[in-house]
Amino acid sequence: MDMLPDFSSLKDALPPLTLEHAAPCEGVCAEYLRYYRLDFSRRLEGVRQHLGVLELGDYRIACQVFWPREARGTVIINHGYFDHVGLFDHLIDALLREGYAVVGWDLPGHGLSSGEQGAIGSFEEYSDCYRDLLNALSGQLPRPWHAIGQSTGGAILLRYLFECAERNEQPGFCSIIALAPLLRVVQWPWVVLQYRMFHRWMPSVKRVFVRNADNAGFVDFVRTADPLQAKRIPVCWVGAMIDWAKRFGHYPKSDFPLRVIQGDADTTVSWAYNLKRIRMRFPNVRVDTIHGAGHHLVNESRVRRGDVFTKIIDEMLAREQRGPAS
Repeated sequence: MDMLPDFSSLKDALPPLTLEHAAPCEGVCAEYLRYYRLDFSRRLEGVRQHLGVLELGDYRIACQVFWPREARGTVIINHGYFDHVGLFDHLIDALLREGYAVVGWDLPGHGLSSGEQGAIGSFEEYSDCYRDLLNALSGQLPRPWHAIGQSTGGAILLRYLFECAERNEQPGFCSIIALAPLLRVVQWPWVVLQYRMFHRWMPSVKRVFVRNADNAGFVDFVRTADPLQAKRIPVCWVGAMIDWAKRFGHYPKSDFPLRVIQGDADTTVSWAYNLKRIRMRFPNVRVDTIHGAGHHLVNESRVRRGDVFTKIIDEMLAREQRGPAS
């Protein structure tokens, strides 16, 4: 096996994020962008991009902004557990070609952000970072804003909407789209039992890589060629997920017209149960099921992910015309 590139030095070398001008990206930075096909300023005419860090709470959060000429709005992407911005090149490409500026950020403990790899004490920490991110970017990116979240990133969006309902605040997005949002994972009773039995003395467990998309190239890349992938699952993250699922039914309902896209061949989350619970808390939700699609929808087979991207873009355009509350 070829030696994988090492991007660990890039974490500490990233400058503060600035959108006033694009900082030069050379050496390991340029290698990172090429490796994950994020070098859009080179591949797409008129696109400028920014890579840097934001100090959000206790974390140094790696954030990337891709900005086409005369952007029609902004899309902020939340990735899923074990993911990072580098795995979302197909979605970013599709959005840029539609004229949207795109923001991608690595969650705490993921990608180029700080924090113990894959660990979190509570999903509230994700939510706090997300709100801080939105505040840091406020006034700097073109409106309207749209939000997309994959799996854990989708859970962050659901929690954001719950917080808006609790505070009687209007969400800051024209559309919010959750892809295979995380509530319960498959084999839920077994996961909870194992956690209760072992969490006090077992800090982490070995990660088992699974086929989470009908795309062998993507699955193999994550398993064998992505140097930013974690090899173990911190048990504290499992506890945070269980706590999120336990609290879900106690949040106030949100009347925001949430859009959910879900694959019916998803073997990562307990999707039928999750959709039932989501419909109870979000009475105006619209759900689209992609037949034969797995969990990682943005990296499905070309045809299926094309279907996903079409639904995403159609939702954003429709909400821009009708307004978020219609």
